[in-house]
Amino acid sequence: MRDGIRELAAGDLEMRGDDEAIETYEDTAFAWSAGNTGLRMPGGENGVEALGRFDAVVDEAARSGVGTVALVSHGAVIRMWVAARAENVDVAFAAAHKLRNTGVVALDGSPAEGWRVDTWEGHPVDAAPR
Repeated sequence: MRDGIRELAAGDLEMRGDDEAIETYEDTAFAWSAGNTGLRMPGGENGVEALGRFDAVVDEAARSGVGTVALVSHGAVIRMWVAARAENVDVAFAAAHKLRNTGVVALDGSPAEGWRVDTWEGHPVDAAPR
């Protein structure tokens, strides 16, 4: 288990299910994906912290020498990270394509060369929206 790939720290929004909290949570996470990493989740982490901790685990996995690695995490943090790091998935795509429990996003690449999404929940991702 790696703490760095845990769900986003929702802070003051934790355990709230109202529309305003959900909108603030998603807007903040996708703002990080779009580059506004200084924005802070109310009472929680900012994008530098969230992306940094997730990047550290991805980098560790990439350096492991294993050809294929599976990282298991939560849908929101996966969508946020992929939209920030994959060259062929942008915020609009990640926002429109939620991940179900046990949903899989398969990527190819490396921290040095960059990442491309091959499939999103079993569906090929061919277009490069950026």
